[in-house]
Amino acid sequence: MTAPNTTEGDVPVDDSHGIPVSEHYWQTVSDLAPDITGAAKTILSNKRLYFKTVVAVIAYWETASGLDRLRAQADKLGRLFEDDFKFEVLVYKIPDNVEDWEFISIIGGELRKVSKDRDGLFILYYGGHVTISDTTTRRLWKKENRPRSPQINWSMNMQAIFNASSICSKFFIFDSCHAGGMIDPTLAWETSCELLGACAADVQTSALHVSSFTSALLQEMSNNTFNVWELHSVLCSSDKQSEYNLARFPHYQDFVGR
Repeated sequence: MTAPNTTEGDVPVDDSHGIPVSEHYWQTVSDLAPDITGAAKTILSNKRLYFKTVVAVIAYWETASGLDRLRAQADKLGRLFEDDFKFEVLVYKIPDNVEDWEFISIIGGELRKVSKDRDGLFILYYGGHVTISDTTTRRLWKKENRPRSPQINWSMNMQAIFNASSICSKFFIFDSCHAGGMIDPTLAWETSCELLGACAADVQTSALHVSSFTSALLQEMSNNTFNVWELHSVLCSSDKQSEYNLARFPHYQDFVGR
């Protein structure tokens, strides 16, 4: 969103609600940021963009058994991003025969749409199974939670996709086991990089739970205004844990300036 043009002494007005912009900011972000620079990081606030361009990828395995509910919720999240937030959205249904080079091409292709724009935002959501090696930091996305399942080497692909000096902001959402460990902190994140996940790095959870992290996101993002860390705080409250039957505490991490 770009601010309306004004002359000195004018009071800028929000076109959609007829509320002075200055008053609107103080009502919605005064507790979230000390100035307008901080407010620009309010990714999900009021369904109004503080980025010129936002591209989102919703990724899940196309035929993973037992994940029909999660896939349906992921599709709804994609529609929320596209219809309400006006993001450009790709729903990536990962096939069984996926190759790492193909994955890199698809995700990297979407990232390139905003990668050179400091006012751009790239969002990647993944819902499904994940494993992290006990002896290494290798992170795998897996179709099924079993040894011979089709898989994607997320650690290797993350290095290939995001270690290319992209200067847009990034927001990762993981509804999976080990969600808090899905980002490599050693990568040189040039601008804001935030992660919101279903659980911490050392925690296993289940996408087969009667409710899910994605379901909670849908409800909260549809009806409220948040930035990412405030959304995390809300989901960690005892009331919301009970309301959404969340099995684990969600995890938030910010990699700004790394």
